[in-house]
Amino acid sequence: MKQQLYLVALAAMKFDPESEGQVTRASDGSASIASKTEVDPHRGSIVNLQSEIRLLPYATFATSLEDARQIALERAREFFTEADGWVGHTANPMQVPPEMIAQAARAASEDDVEDSADEDADLPM
Repeated sequence: MKQQLYLVALAAMKFDPESEGQVTRASDGSASIASKTEVDPHRGSIVNLQSEIRLLPYATFATSLEDARQIALERAREFFTEADGWVGHTANPMQVPPEMIAQAARAASEDDVEDSADEDADLPM
């Protein structure tokens, strides 16, 4: 089977008593969303739940959507380890259409041509 390119949204959650409803971006490109939930105790529900959800974009090659999901889930568990308190790992892949890949390749090629033209202009004669 032919491999296709998939973009995947990786996510995991952990309970974090230090979270205070913030959105932050980490150096790995992931975003963390921290939330604090308080529920009415008279209803018997959770009174205070503080959690953090980490989201990370990821790309992989795979032969099917399900293979992409499995590959990405493995990566999510490596990035967000259970030893560090991360649970609820998810991976939501989307196949990148071949025409979009071709368009990106053309754009990258044009950038390379422009970059090499700029480099040539700086060379001593």
